[in-house]
Amino acid sequence: MGMMVRTVFTLWTALVACTMVHAAADSLRVINGQRVHEVERKETLFGIARAYDLDVNALLGANPSVRADDGLKPGQILLLPSPVILPDIPDVVDLDAPDPLASHVVAPGETLYGIARQYGTTVEALQAANPAVLGGLQPGDAVRIPGTENATTEPEPAPARAAVPDRHPALAAGDTLRVLALLPFQFDADTLDGGQFPLKVQRLRSVALEMVQGLKWGAQELAAAGIPTVLDIRDAERDSLGRSTWTRATLDSADVVLGPLRRAHLDSALQVTAPTGKPHWILTPQPGALLAAHPQAMMYAPHELAALAALGESVARAHPTGNVLVLELAIEGQAEQQAFRKGFARARAAQGLPDDAGWISHGVSTRFAEGVVDQMLAHEPVAIAIPSGPTSRAMVANLQTELQLADSLPTRLYLHPKAADYTFIDRTTFERCQLTYPTEDWMDWGDSTAQARVKGYRDACGVEPGNYAWIAHEALLETARWSPEWRGRVPGALDARFDWEPTGAETGFINRAWRVQQFCAGRWQDAEEPCVQEVP
Repeated sequence: MGMMVRTVFTLWTALVACTMVHAAADSLRVINGQRVHEVERKETLFGIARAYDLDVNALLGANPSVRADDGLKPGQILLLPSPVILPDIPDVVDLDAPDPLASHVVAPGETLYGIARQYGTTVEALQAANPAVLGGLQPGDAVRIPGTENATTEPEPAPARAAVPDRHPALAAGDTLRVLALLPFQFDADTLDGGQFPLKVQRLRSVALEMVQGLKWGAQELAAAGIPTVLDIRDAERDSLGRSTWTRATLDSADVVLGPLRRAHLDSALQVTAPTGKPHWILTPQPGALLAAHPQAMMYAPHELAALAALGESVARAHPTGNVLVLELAIEGQAEQQAFRKGFARARAAQGLPDDAGWISHGVSTRFAEGVVDQMLAHEPVAIAIPSGPTSRAMVANLQTELQLADSLPTRLYLHPKAADYTFIDRTTFERCQLTYPTEDWMDWGDSTAQARVKGYRDACGVEPGNYAWIAHEALLETARWSPEWRGRVPGALDARFDWEPTGAETGFINRAWRVQQFCAGRWQDAEEPCVQEVP
């Protein structure tokens, strides 16, 4: 089937090949071949890092004279880390060549590390034999097993696994994937005196254009895999007469709907698409009650309580013996703590242990980690877990100080996924406590194959994909996986994973996919992998 990507812009008649608007674009400079950023008023390290899709620690590493708690001054120059140089890869792959290797069908929750152990091989060998899934595994993926060319070796017997069900919306696609995207271009917006659009309009248009580029990137990857794709991109905002840019006929011609991004427009759009049975992506975090309006709606952002359940399971699996000190808030965050406890109990049951084996509960306030050192001296825990979220931010900061004073008590620290935003956690805590928390970011920048797939976007746009480009790209590829005819041809996911769970007969789907990572030897890795510290 020939390559086909067709984009229909109803109101945008001449879109530049790649128009990317970032908060810090006007402050980017190049001095002696080095990219730098000139600080503007009220800018912060965290905001600048986000604008350039950088980790704050990477930005600090490029500027050793700057401290995380320093205030930035207007006009100050910050060096930006150099982008990763991507290798060239062949453009043509023989998809029809017979595969001499045996394969393993991935079940929910499996990792490359676990599969490698099952078949007596290494993660590196699996990665070399499976470049298409290096971005991460999805239930139902076929992983090629090195060393099984002649079928002379059989893997160790594995527990019987149930077949992976189709736990995702139904896609009634034909020979072409037709996508309707409703994005906030706001063509009817009025300019202010002086010819400027309001900042909110500028921001929404920036988001819309970034998503367009992500959709085009995904459509090009699908077309290269023999999956023709048509993008129908419409303004989600009504015109001055209150008319929508899309109609029921527009909807009927699409296989899937993405957006709108704003709640006010999303509510009404879901009411229109629900009777049609069309799958409908909710691309930005929204109240879970929105899912009740549509049985085929699905929330892109992974469900936060699922992160706590995954964290609880990870803690129990990593520490089958020894005590785990769980710091629990007396009032706040009960749903989070209950989800963590359920995940912990589920893993303990799988280990043949009592649900609360090794569980030491200790109540704390939202501001102070009272009595934690005493508990550590009494129980000698192998880990400390704090399942509560932003309400425990100040308490986590206080605990960090307590652990620094009690440096003779090494322990592993497990935190809520919001801890990724805790810029006060210093590198010493990362390394000494082997900091571990769930993340929704699955991109492996150390994987050359995954990097090479990003090369087309970078070549066209001159920057790494931003958050909204990633969302559009991953949603488009995930949609194509719902077709049994296309599933085996869709490129592997890069930045996101999807583990869909129906919320009920008349409601939509939530995403339960979280990646639990630990900081080990100066880098992030999957929590299930052994942490091997480098010998100095």
